[in-house]
Amino acid sequence: EIDRNIAIESKDCIFRINRDIRFSKDKTPYKMNRSAVIRKGGKKNKGMPGLYFEVDCEKVRIYGGVFEPKKEQLQSIREEIAYESETFSRLIEDIQFTATFGSIRGEKNVRIAKEFQSAAEQQPMIYNKQFYWFAEYAPKIALEDNFSDLIAAHFSIMKPLNDFFIKPIEHIQ
Repeated sequence: EIDRNIAIESKDCIFRINRDIRFSKDKTPYKMNRSAVIRKGGKKNKGMPGLYFEVDCEKVRIYGGVFEPKKEQLQSIREEIAYESETFSRLIEDIQFTATFGSIRGEKNVRIAKEFQSAAEQQPMIYNKQFYWFAEYAPKIALEDNFSDLIAAHFSIMKPLNDFFIKPIEHIQ
């Protein structure tokens, strides 16, 4: 309902907890949480923005943004941020977004290409190599009847910023 461009099945979204342990002496799980991603292309399309959530015994986190952009995708995102700096600033400073997620996180470059240096003075996020955000909750929230509504609400809040990142990524594909 929120994004009609995402038409995927649950098997394309949910991550496994185990690696192939058939021939391994160590049978411990690969992951100690349950997680899924909702984005165009599902879990295999790592450079595409979307919603990722994980549930474990200590917390529930709902993430958004671009975590592993390819080099060309990152270049295109930086160009879009430089070109649409005012729009980007408005999106990351949105009251509902900041109240829910805080600020954008991610690893940053120490240096940046000369073509982006003047734009980076105006918008320091151009230094980022990743653009993600998250909200954290107590684990008991995953057991509530309205948990899917909470996920949908977070997806709606992050959609404008995800759309901002999708535009330059789809432009190069």
